[in-house]
Formats: sequence, structure tokens, C-alpha cells
Amino acid sequence: MILTAAALLGVVYVGTQHELPDPPFPQYLDTRTGATGALKSPQPMQPCKVEEERRVVRYDGVLGVSLYYAGNAPRTTVILIHGADAETRQMGWIVPYFACNGVNVISYDQRGTGESTGNWLANGPPDRARDVDAIYDAFRGDAHVDPRRIGVWGFSNGGWTAPIVAVDRPLAFMILQSAAAESVEENTLYEVRQAMVSAGHNDADIARAIATWQAVIGAVDGHVAVSTAKKLYAQAKQKTWFNDSLLPIFPIQTGFTEPALSGWRRYVTYDPAATLVKVQTPTLALYGRRDTKVDTRHDVPILVADFRTAGMRDLTVHWFADAGHAMKVTANGFDNARPVRYTRGYPEVMLDWLVKRNLVDEKR
Repeated sequence: MILTAAALLGVVYVGTQHELPDPPFPQYLDTRTGATGALKSPQPMQPCKVEEERRVVRYDGVLGVSLYYAGNAPRTTVILIHGADAETRQMGWIVPYFACNGVNVISYDQRGTGESTGNWLANGPPDRARDVDAIYDAFRGDAHVDPRRIGVWGFSNGGWTAPIVAVDRPLAFMILQSAAAESVEENTLYEVRQAMVSAGHNDADIARAIATWQAVIGAVDGHVAVSTAKKLYAQAKQKTWFNDSLLPIFPIQTGFTEPALSGWRRYVTYDPAATLVKVQTPTLALYGRRDTKVDTRHDVPILVADFRTAGMRDLTVHWFADAGHAMKVTANGFDNARPVRYTRGYPEVMLDWLVKRNLVDEKR
């Protein structure tokens, strides 16, 4: 059971957050201030009781999944799609936020976490979309789910997965948060460049890091010799800029051998272009102006143009001027501002958008 707690001047949503290898903790959102973090002290409670229906979905092994709901009638339901992290179905305050405002939530254990078998690092966006398709199929007939009003919410890497599901299944809506519209390779190189600029490295060092990444990705894809990639990687590892280049996330000892190689290939070679031009699902796309993980100036026009090509008639792009990738207030996209808080208007904009499309009877 998950509760929302009424604070003195607003509402506090509390839900368990669990991202491995860290232990789970009660994560809160104070809607009055946007403050978020681990709940450290009890709050005066006016509970919204959220029920949980746990299931095992058998597809390519096992997926551990839960349906969260706060009423018995069939309702609009959103499937939460993970970003690039080892996160379980316990996704924090966003679960009670939706459930207590008229939208059921389906969340699942990322592959290799909780009850789900497999390894999320060994999957690309199409593989992850097949998982969501299987979850959609398993819950479409549930008594608490209105089969005509099922949608998806995809954050970051989930923004590559969600549009594939929108093509595969008759979704009522799609919410994209900080979603890229360029290839995984292009996005990776953008992140590397931003991280190194922020750390103060010069153009020559950035170019070397980019060249090393291109060699690694090329070796994964099979058109660059593995020996070349390993040599450049070994040279990079000796440089002062190595830790800021994001290269440490690639497992050089195992990344070029199976089964890791196939998983990395499915991931780093993915390009969403062919999918985006097929999506007609009503979509809300949220972006922070200070995002350093997605090249929003480049990607958002691509997203809009591709959806226009697809014939999408309902697209809303909403910008938050002071937000970074995770919709939290930031000065430059990298700093850890204190106190930590979400940008004003998030996440209310999501519910308002759903209400205007008659997907939620009314927001509490």
C-alpha cells in the first residue's frame, strides 16, 4: 500500500523508490514546493489508499509486474517505462501521484531486478518494447483497466522504447519525458561532449574521447577491429579526462564477447528514425531547457517533424526553462542544487493534459 500525506499547505506523495544496488527508500514529492528526496520524518496523514495487484508475466523468461489502483471501476492506465538504470517496479512518488489522481499505474521490474529474469544491459529499445507489449497484453483485460485508455510514460532511454510500443499497440496516449529523437550513438557522443565541457577539458581531449567512443561503438557493430577499439580505450584510460568521458560505463573486458556483445549491439546501434515517422498516438513531450543528456535544440525539431510526417494530430511539446534532464531545477544541468526540487508545473502538466483529453474524469 502506498499513501499520499497531506502537508500543511499542500499534498505530499510518498512511494517506495528502489534502484539497485542501493536499498529501497520512501521517496516523496511536495506539490507545494516541488521538493523531493527521501522522506526522513512522518507527515500528518490523510491517506489515499493505493492497492497493488502483483503478477508474473511470462515472456522471454519472467517479468515481475504490478498494477496500482485506487478505485474499483475500470480507469485510464499508464505503463511506466524505465530509463537506463537497474530500477525495480518501485518507482517512487510518481506511482501514487498518478493512482491517487485517477490514473492506474502499471510498473515492472527492469530485466535482472526484482522478479524479472534477464539483464537489462543486454537489451536494446526494441527488446524492451517487446516486454512492454507483453505487459500491455497481460493487463488489457484486467477488471481495473479500461482497455480503450491505456498509455505509456517513457523517461530518458524509455523515450526510445515508448514510440515502438505506440506503433505496436493501440495506445490512447503517450507521455515522453526528456526523450531523444536521434540515434543512441549520436546521443551518447552528445552526452560525452557535454560532460567533458562541464569538467573543463579542452577541444583536443574531447575529440580524443569522441574518437575512442566511435571506435568502441564501431567494434560493437562489427565495422571496426576490436583490437583497434581496445588499444584506443587503453590509451584513454591513462588520460586525466578518462573518468569524465563516460567510457568507464563500457565493460571493456566483457563488452566484446557474448552474451554482452549482442546486448550492446542491439542498444548502441539503435536509431528511432524509422519508428518515429509511424507514430500517431496523442503525445505530450516534456523537456528541460538545461538538459545536458539530450540535445533538445537538435532533437525536438526532429521529433516534431517526424510525428508530422506520421500524421499525428495531437502533439504537445512543453518546455521547462529551469529544468535539467530529470525535470529538477538546475543552474547548468550538472549541479546538484540544494534543496532538490522539481521545476514548477511538473508533474501537474501531465494530469492537466490527460484531463483535457477526457482521459481522467477529474484531478484531485
